[in-house]
Amino acid sequence: MSTLVDRMSLLWRSIVADVPLGTHLGLFWLLWALLSRRFLLRRGAVFPALADGGLPADAVRRSGAALA
Repeated sequence: MSTLVDRMSLLWRSIVADVPLGTHLGLFWLLWALLSRRFLLRRGAVFPALADGGLPADAVRRSGAALA
């Protein structure tokens, strides 16, 4: 990975570190979809944007639950 991606990953880890254990990975994937412009490509739809990122269906559902 590039250094920019590494730095962003470290920043997001520090942001989501204080949330409950099952929620932090879901929030990480939501932030990643936001930065990678998947929400723009899917017109703001959460589940298609996460699925477009290559996440399995169960991970998409967990990320959607983390958003709620």
